Amino acid sequence: MEKGLAEPDVVICLTPDEIEDLHHRSGYGEERYETDDFQHRVMENYLRLAEEAKSNTEAALDSDQPEWHFVQATNKSVDEVHKCIMSIVTNKLRSMKIPYITDQTS
Repeated sequence: MEKGLAEPDVVICLTPDEIEDLHHRSGYGEERYETDDFQHRVMENYLRLAEEAKSNTEAALDSDQPEWHFVQATNKSVDEVHKCIMSIVTNKLRSMKIPYITDQTS
């Protein structure tokens, strides 16, 4: 991580079931980075970063590594994705034992 910048406690990556599922998204392909090849490389790098963070934490090399979570968002409503994200965030906040955190998911 960069010195002096805020560091995340959690990284949440919204993923498609398959990269090809992105084709159904409105406007997909209009940007130069919206190619299947590029998106595959992006996903591979996210997975690599998550594995490195997990390995460093398990080896106690860097216990401040963020937790990585991948939320498969294909064929889910915005509300379903929101519930997944809120569950991850709520669990993380509870694990930090911050007394003023309350459950706002209902």
